[in-house]
Amino acid sequence: MLGAVLGGAFLGGLADRMKENREYVREKSDAMQEYLWKAGLERQQEVKKARNVLTKASDYLEEKGLNKDSLLTLLDEDPSKVLTLYEAAVKAEEDGTLTSTILNSAVQASTGYSDPSMTPAELIKRATPIFVEGTELKKPEKEKNVLQKIFAPTTSEELMYDVYSSEIMGTRGADIQASISAPLIKERTGKVKTDIGVFADEFGYTEINRAYEIVKGKFDTAYKKITDQAFNLMSNNNVDINTPGSTIVTAQNGVEFTVDELREISSAKQRIDQLLDDGDDYQAYQEIIKLNPSLAKTLFKQGGVLEEVFTSTYGFGLDQSFLDSILNI
Repeated sequence: MLGAVLGGAFLGGLADRMKENREYVREKSDAMQEYLWKAGLERQQEVKKARNVLTKASDYLEEKGLNKDSLLTLLDEDPSKVLTLYEAAVKAEEDGTLTSTILNSAVQASTGYSDPSMTPAELIKRATPIFVEGTELKKPEKEKNVLQKIFAPTTSEELMYDVYSSEIMGTRGADIQASISAPLIKERTGKVKTDIGVFADEFGYTEINRAYEIVKGKFDTAYKKITDQAFNLMSNNNVDINTPGSTIVTAQNGVEFTVDELREISSAKQRIDQLLDDGDDYQAYQEIIKLNPSLAKTLFKQGGVLEEVFTSTYGFGLDQSFLDSILNI
């Protein structure tokens, strides 16, 4: 009798362990797949932006007289140079020095493009893969007896193999993982060369885009700090619709705000968040910069690539009238 009881308890314990193992595997697998799904969506959005930038640059260069063979060769062999050439050409046009002759002299291709039936759109799509191919995964091989196969917990290596081998968004999980750090535009080194010196251009796409991400991060941090402070001040001081706008509220650092100022920050946050939700980053960051003009002035006055971030089409792309209004505050 005692043996039967102990045997039942043993089997019951094994069943509980099997259930716990299944639940653990399912939770970890779901979490990893959710992460890869979100990463895949983000990659799709970033690739879409990269394609739009390349398309805009290609259309502009062709409109300004760049030889089609040269454009196709650039897109095929070294597409990132299209962006550098575009930025240089835009600046030259602003200076009134851009001509088709100068533009074509900036591209040095040894021969014409080998497949003229290809279109810029096709080459742009090829140059900006949504997902790259990850490495082939080797299935973990460990000798297990029958009981181990049934009751042993799934290892992290086995779990990762299953998730990375599974299909997510029409591709392997391993491909999505590899794509997270892959460049949006394929990096190639072809025979085609560009001489941007003909435009006397100082900064290209790569430098401006890198600086733009840094500056945007600074404004994002400042935006959150300003709006969080306004919300907390209104909440902690019981500000409501009946509170007079001229009422003074003092922050912990001693800075004083009127209730009207706090309400304007709150209203600005609603506008900005809606613009960001709508994908209108251009207008959203104008509003964010308005909330912190001192940061804009500090960065802009450093000159160089930081100044380019505010004016370049690869950065905020602000017009001169808006800049004047901010820098004179």
